Amino acid sequence: DLLADAWGVWYTDSEPVEVVLKFHPRVVRRVKETRWHRSEAPPEEQPDGSLLWRAKIAEPQEMLPWIRGWGADVEVLAPKILRETLTGEAKAMAEVYGWYVTSKPTGTESSTLDDFFGE
Repeated sequence: DLLADAWGVWYTDSEPVEVVLKFHPRVVRRVKETRWHRSEAPPEEQPDGSLLWRAKIAEPQEMLPWIRGWGADVEVLAPKILRETLTGEAKAMAEVYGWYVTSKPTGTESSTLDDFFGE
């Protein structure tokens, strides 16, 4: 019962937080193949072929390794702190490879490299 809302093993006394992820069309099939968490809602397919995934997670920071594993094929829409964490990591990683991000995110609109370069 203690770990019922955990992503893995992190426990908290706080209420679970809704995590909303937007998956790129190229990975939608894989995302839909697995039930990732007991609280996840049915995935919502979007007109552009992407997929919105939602679940209530005890401690969303615990999801970071899993989210990172999807690379640019996933965008964190909520919670804000999780999005900000990954935005900072993405910027730092870009700089490691000689990319320097000078623009600011535009709210909840996607700001992936696909959007920048066009796909």
